[in-house]
Amino acid sequence: MSKETKEVAKATPSPVKIQVKYEDLTARYSNHVLVNTANEEVYLDFSSGILPDQGNGVNIMPIHTRIAMTPAGLKRFYQVLGQLFDKQEQAKSIAEKKS
Repeated sequence: MSKETKEVAKATPSPVKIQVKYEDLTARYSNHVLVNTANEEVYLDFSSGILPDQGNGVNIMPIHTRIAMTPAGLKRFYQVLGQLFDKQEQAKSIAEKKS
């Protein structure tokens, strides 16, 4: 019996060019984030803080921005944030050693 060897060519993805278009460049400060989930989405609700009681006995936390993401997208976001924090900690450590 003869053996046949098949080589499978790995498909290398070609680079994709993306142009980022910013429609609203208003930066908003957020001190609080509420995280809610649905069946296939995760919601991040951002607020600049809690407003004091307006006389009715209930403090108010106004939400100014809501981001909806898939769980997979949120996981990638989490990984990128982790990498960012690691780089910041490394830079901070190097700066402290120099001083």
